[in-house]
Amino acid sequence: MLSILFPFIAVIVINSIILGDQKNWKFQLIFILWFIASALISFSGFLKVTDTLPPRILTIFLPAIFLVIYYYKSTIRTELNLKYLFFIHVMRIPVEITLHQLYEDGLVPKAMTYEGWNFDILSGISALIILIILFIKKDILSKRFLLYWNYICLALLVIIVVTAILAAPSPIQLSIFEQPNVAILKFPYTFLPAVIVPCVLLSHLLMIRKLKREINQ
Repeated sequence: MLSILFPFIAVIVINSIILGDQKNWKFQLIFILWFIASALISFSGFLKVTDTLPPRILTIFLPAIFLVIYYYKSTIRTELNLKYLFFIHVMRIPVEITLHQLYEDGLVPKAMTYEGWNFDILSGISALIILIILFIKKDILSKRFLLYWNYICLALLVIIVVTAILAAPSPIQLSIFEQPNVAILKFPYTFLPAVIVPCVLLSHLLMIRKLKREINQ
């Protein structure tokens, strides 16, 4: 069931980032192409060979990083819809539930779940509460509060990303050898580093820039 639902989570996240940046529809094609490319790379089994240098997982990490940087720099003058950008973070709830099930299946270490070092589910729950408040009464939350929320949740994201990278099987794996992070090498869970994490990161960066500008005006 998880393998069926996870691609839909990735699609929802992509659509939310596109809708959040209302004047940047040209990136819809870029995201769709990357979604397809990362799926093909994962589905082919290419990533399952883990003893090569450089590690093959870089074919997922490096394009994702480039996509975030390119998109961020291209949205300087565009209007952002915070509701869509916050909705992206609500998707962190099903992602964390998925990670816990993958841990139960022996595909990720306990440290990557809310039973370990991963408190990212709090970002999803708080994002859902904030989104409900924004729909009920838009101006009840201060911009400074939303800015600090983004900083805190960005820190939580960094913790789990670093944990996941260090636990990924490769010649340079640095931690959690007893139950490495093999899920990201398999379809469809490669969408986590390829699509979901980049969009979550990008959402934080876009909101932080927007809120800081509005606070300083």
